[in-house]
Amino acid sequence: KCFEVGKSVRSETGINEGASSVGYAAVELAGRIFSNLEEHPALLIGAGETGELVLQCLARRGSRHLCVVNRTPERAQALAAKYGAEAAGFDRLEEQLLRCDIVIASISSREPLLGREQLAAVMQRRRNRCLFLIDLSVPRAVEESVKGLEEVFVYDVDDLKGVLARNAEKRQGAVNQVERIVEEHTREFFDWLSSLDLAPTITHLRRRFDSISQGELDSLRNRLPEETFRKVEEFGRFLQGKYLGLIIKNLKSLSREGRQLEFIDMVNDLFELRGGERQ
Repeated sequence: KCFEVGKSVRSETGINEGASSVGYAAVELAGRIFSNLEEHPALLIGAGETGELVLQCLARRGSRHLCVVNRTPERAQALAAKYGAEAAGFDRLEEQLLRCDIVIASISSREPLLGREQLAAVMQRRRNRCLFLIDLSVPRAVEESVKGLEEVFVYDVDDLKGVLARNAEKRQGAVNQVERIVEEHTREFFDWLSSLDLAPTITHLRRRFDSISQGELDSLRNRLPEETFRKVEEFGRFLQGKYLGLIIKNLKSLSREGRQLEFIDMVNDLFELRGGERQ
């Protein structure tokens, strides 16, 4: 039942839409700039927890050309191996900047790692092919003046906070839907749970009606013409179904009201359903 509720919540509401962390938001933003991430190589600078989350998100979104650059080559290699990415040292940073269209920096650095002059030279060699930079570093790894370069789009943590805030508003709007779905499934579950008490009584009630009906039919079998007997039998089954259906309907209705136990006892006594008594 829990899996069923979870599936309903995910399919009927927007509760899981939109990024809820900086790493997810970075990849979401990249996906808005480049609709098909598969076609655009991505570079991750840094191999910490946030960097790993970014790499994981990129891989899930279908990015096939990924590279991790880190001060510690071993760490870059270990992380890259987990997600089928390439690993490189800082000595190959410029090479990767020339190749990749998406660059996400998540690294601790006292001074900006990517400066205006460096990126201006890179952009010239890229023939002004646009470069998308997301700086998740604190302090920032991308020099502020880089934002002035043509065809270079720079976003930082402050920009991503706006994305996260909008997503949070969307999820909050879905909370009422989620509560309604959970309440509905909870009610269904407790209805089912209550019906378990009814099951033995309903079973014995059906048997009791069948027994009475069959006994009366047996007494008439040799006293009526075959055609008349069949009509009586058919009418008897019809009446049995009507009355039995009415009793079962009321049992289930009282079950939803929490009064099924007292009614079960009454039905058991009324129809002498000793086998249907609660244990």
